[in-house]
Amino acid sequence: MDSYQFVVGRNGRDLEGVVPGEILVEAVALALRDVYPDVLPQREVWLRSQVREFMAKDAVTPRHPVMFFQDDDDTVSASVTLSRVSGTVPPLEPPPQLARPRVERPAEWEGLIHRQMYRYVRGQIEAGVYAVGDELPEPEQLDWHFGTSSNQGRHAYAHLVAEGLVTGHSEGRYVVAAMTPPPVQTVEGAVDRLDALEASVNETLVALRTLRGELAGVQTPRCGQWWLVRSLARGADPAVEISHAVCVRDRESGELQWLACISNTWVRKPLHYFQPLRRLTHIADWTCDDNDQQRPMPAGEATTSTVAIGAAYYATDEPHDGHANHELYGPEQWSEGFFT
Repeated sequence: MDSYQFVVGRNGRDLEGVVPGEILVEAVALALRDVYPDVLPQREVWLRSQVREFMAKDAVTPRHPVMFFQDDDDTVSASVTLSRVSGTVPPLEPPPQLARPRVERPAEWEGLIHRQMYRYVRGQIEAGVYAVGDELPEPEQLDWHFGTSSNQGRHAYAHLVAEGLVTGHSEGRYVVAAMTPPPVQTVEGAVDRLDALEASVNETLVALRTLRGELAGVQTPRCGQWWLVRSLARGADPAVEISHAVCVRDRESGELQWLACISNTWVRKPLHYFQPLRRLTHIADWTCDDNDQQRPMPAGEATTSTVAIGAAYYATDEPHDGHANHELYGPEQWSEGFFT
């Protein structure tokens, strides 16, 4: 008797078990209703049909572990993973390069997973893991490996076929055709190649912007530095509450603070009030004469200036340092005399 392992998950909650094939459909449906009470009846009917189809195909030709179930708008609301663990025919195992544990990915990544698959398979081809004539993993293997629905793998292979790196054969087989994209021979091929290149460029730009934001977030603002910041206050609109701020040190407590213009008024805010987005290198740093220490200087101890990059002058021509200790502060660096 064939036995199957199933895992049904939603929002970090997983139900799993090993049951005989005769009750697999009902077991998966019950587990889905447990973790996803609001599932639509038609989606449950569709899921039952998918489980039956998997079992029918697996009885003829052993199938790799498969994962599916998503809403109509292509967002993953729940996941169902099936794999046969015993039976008259030994179950298949993923090839070594796809044998790492399946990775759960956030639902908002779903639209980009086929591009991740494309880059992964192309990298394996260019690295020589697969040679010309080698058969590539089935789309279902890629789907299981990346933890997504079954149409993403085929979408990834469609990009590789358009580039001429892979050729498709019957029964969902894909074979390496070339180690590098061959020259295009038709106008249609050139258009497809340009579309793929444009998609790759756009992804690279998005990744670079994301990385820049992440790097800015992990940097520790230092006294005197100007930053583009986003308000983290409750109710703030993240798309609107973005402003320039300079990091200053309170002379009494020695703590770093933000000095920013909010509603046309320059105010001090604690560091946790803003999220630093990007260092503003086009605005000269303020002079910090306390060596950016994390505590107030002892009384009577001499201070030395180690970062004397710039100073801000207001309309009164009074210089301001990294303490921003002036009550009538107004660092109008755009029009009112920001000098370096």
